[in-house]
Amino acid sequence: MEFVNKMIDEHGGSQEIIKSVTKLVDSQGGMSGLVDKFKDAGLEDKVQSWIGKGPNQQVSGSEVRQALGDDEVGRIAEDAGVSHDEAAEQIAAVLPQTVDQLSPEGRLPSGNEMKAAFGSFGI
Repeated sequence: MEFVNKMIDEHGGSQEIIKSVTKLVDSQGGMSGLVDKFKDAGLEDKVQSWIGKGPNQQVSGSEVRQALGDDEVGRIAEDAGVSHDEAAEQIAAVLPQTVDQLSPEGRLPSGNEMKAAFGSFGI
């Protein structure tokens, strides 16, 4: 839970949104599947900044909706009890840092590394 609390303190959003973002990584076939969605939406430079070393480029709620699709954002919004727009904005606020935390060596983690990371996050 330390990771979740840190993300809430630093970037806002709800515990449900942050947990949903970590579940989202898993539901997209792992980190590489999620990264591919953002690359396919024309956001490769931004997503590469999250994985690589250095500052993370931010995304907007509309870019999150473009990459993930309205159905996925809607599912997260429903789980968190917020509007679609609110969910997209909260995802945009925490996703870059979540991906960054899951790729500390500047590379995408393996499936076992993801499970270990989620366990250490208290999720």
